[in-house]
Amino acid sequence: MVHTTTDKPFRFIITDMSAEGKGVAVRGRVVQGFCRIGDRCNVLPIGDAVTVSKLEHLQPPSGAGQSDSVSLDRLSIAQAGDTVEFLVTGIDVLRLSVGSLLVPSDLTFHPRISKKAQVKVVVRDALKIPIIRGSQVLFHMHSLNIPCTFSKLISVDAMPSSASTTSAAASKSTAGNGSAKPRKPRSLPSGCTATAEITLQESICLEQFAHCRALGRFVLRRGGDTIAVGIVDSVL
Repeated sequence: MVHTTTDKPFRFIITDMSAEGKGVAVRGRVVQGFCRIGDRCNVLPIGDAVTVSKLEHLQPPSGAGQSDSVSLDRLSIAQAGDTVEFLVTGIDVLRLSVGSLLVPSDLTFHPRISKKAQVKVVVRDALKIPIIRGSQVLFHMHSLNIPCTFSKLISVDAMPSSASTTSAAASKSTAGNGSAKPRKPRSLPSGCTATAEITLQESICLEQFAHCRALGRFVLRRGGDTIAVGIVDSVL
């Protein structure tokens, strides 16, 4: 059975835009939900309201039927997985930027807009310099590249087998009753899986990975190299 994300709130990531007549043509990919001509949407994170007045598929839509009637019906809808161009009205092209989102106009279905998130990361094996509290990296998510900082190291959840024994001893302290308890790590070494808090330089749309994969997974880079990949546990 194939599971789709068409039953979740609409999410469209803008990768390009241009003025077209009295509207703006926005191109990108529907990562979740669906949209039809005439739908009212909001552009996030700025919050401006727009109306979808035209829809054009830039690639053959997945799941399109073979008959003319089915194909025409399918082409009138943009749903998860489709690469499309929307013509939207009610906004100036200068208000838009790569990485902006089209979402439903109902505030109930809006993602959070924030600079902070609690994340789970897997650190690359080839990391030369350990990640510490205050480390500055580049946060890459879909079309966005934003400087960010590790504001808190919460826990090391797993280590490579070669370092697990030493790390386990180093990451525990003795409680009053003599039992060992975890303590916050001072650094995130190569190959570990860890939970941390990051702070971005600017606010963006973020969601828990379980709610929206495209807005809940990311890559961290430093000096042009990928140092970790991760998912959003919670938006703070």
